[in-house]
Amino acid sequence: EQELFAAMRGYSIRPDTVTYNAMIAACEARKQWEDALAYLLVMVREGCTPDITTYVGCISVCEKGHQWEWALRLLGDMASAELEASIIAYNCALAACDKVQQWRSALTLFDDLHKCRLETE
Repeated sequence: EQELFAAMRGYSIRPDTVTYNAMIAACEARKQWEDALAYLLVMVREGCTPDITTYVGCISVCEKGHQWEWALRLLGDMASAELEASIIAYNCALAACDKVQQWRSALTLFDDLHKCRLETE
């Protein structure tokens, strides 16, 4: 991944949201939650705006890495960024809570999901 960024910079190509989302998806496939969150941080620092795909990818990789607290934080960050969380984002966050038996957090999320009245996708 680093080689891709180096090559892009060598050609004066600035990574955009799609580029970062692809990198986060690659991290998700390998369950590298720390790298995915690092890309999110770099993305924001570089002035790219994360979108729903960015957050869902990061929440999903956190779920795979049993990082329920990060998954919940990212779900909250979506709201702060004025992005409406999708049912997929909630499902990933719920699964993250389930994997580490954080039932209270899962029930709170389920209640939030019900209040948002998100439609099943």
